[in-house]
Amino acid sequence: MTKRRLRGEGSIFYDGHARLYVGQIDLGQDEQGRRRRPKVTGRTKREVADKLRELQTKAFAGLPIGDGKLTVGQWLEQWLCDLLPKKASVKSSNTIDNYTWAVRKHLIPALGSKRLRALRPEDVEKMLLSRAEAGMARNSLVRLRSVLNRALRDAQARHKLSWNVATVVDVPDAHVREGRSFTVEQAKKLLASAADDRLGAAVLMGLMVGPRPGELLGFRWEDMDLEAGTAAVNQMLKRERAGLRLGEVKTTRSRRAFDLPRPLVDALRRHRAQQAKERLAAGSMWEDWGLVFTTATGTPIDPSNLRRAFYRLTEGAGLGRWHPYELRHSAYSLLAAAGVAEDQLTDLFGHRDNRMGRLVYRHPVKASVDVAVKPMEEMFGAE
Repeated sequence: MTKRRLRGEGSIFYDGHARLYVGQIDLGQDEQGRRRRPKVTGRTKREVADKLRELQTKAFAGLPIGDGKLTVGQWLEQWLCDLLPKKASVKSSNTIDNYTWAVRKHLIPALGSKRLRALRPEDVEKMLLSRAEAGMARNSLVRLRSVLNRALRDAQARHKLSWNVATVVDVPDAHVREGRSFTVEQAKKLLASAADDRLGAAVLMGLMVGPRPGELLGFRWEDMDLEAGTAAVNQMLKRERAGLRLGEVKTTRSRRAFDLPRPLVDALRRHRAQQAKERLAAGSMWEDWGLVFTTATGTPIDPSNLRRAFYRLTEGAGLGRWHPYELRHSAYSLLAAAGVAEDQLTDLFGHRDNRMGRLVYRHPVKASVDVAVKPMEEMFGAE
């Protein structure tokens, strides 16, 4: 007598045309509300019953059911086009562009043909190592792993994967560009070169209080109180697909206020007077964005144009080619060398903690370290 299958164990029947037993089980709804009724086949009823029990066990354990032929490339495209734009945490088109760069320029070409469930840590390690050997910077390698990790995490949450291989992969060592800072002497040469330039006040502000280039170009006059000698970072200039716009600051800690050194206040007053003359000269062509640093018609300064203008100033000062971001590095390094405490620098620069400044922003600004001289001479005397 054939044993009657219990409710929930699925059904089994014989397919005479295929000469196979076929089993089907109801595993409930997926996240989209669709019923999951996978089928299995076998040469015996016992084989099919074992397969149905395995499916049921996986479903109860939250392990992936189906999608066995899904490739990494297919999932990454689905994730990039359908899932990622719907996430509340992804607000900026720049963020989407960064994910697109990682997925289509690197992850899919290297890993796309592999079955999603067959992906192994060794595959990811090989991909990252090849990019490192090709000269990719370490922060870009970290970004690749981060994007893959997020995509695989979402696949795991949708029961397409049993584990996320990206979580156990280390980023290989890569060439790290050595940071640098202006010395006091170099900074003075730069300021002399920029003194009569229409962006001279921007250079001075970058050097003295160290805003990010996007924060520097995003300052509005309403963020400045020159009478009180203060400024606030409330937004930053961003370049997105549609062009330049004022957007949110980088992090919560990036929103900050600080006092301005007196030479900077004086330079900003002169700059405001010069801007008023440019506004009169531009007439109806002036576009009022309310920005401190603008083009001759009031529009935002493109970051690429700032970079080219800064190259011209540093080369004109005989210093070679420097990037505007190195003003921020220089401000941190010079203030640290002057004895400003790390906690105070963290507040001024809008960092989350002291680690970023210590590891990334601080560079030597003197030919030799002289911190031992004064205390040792005081303790043991100087001949």
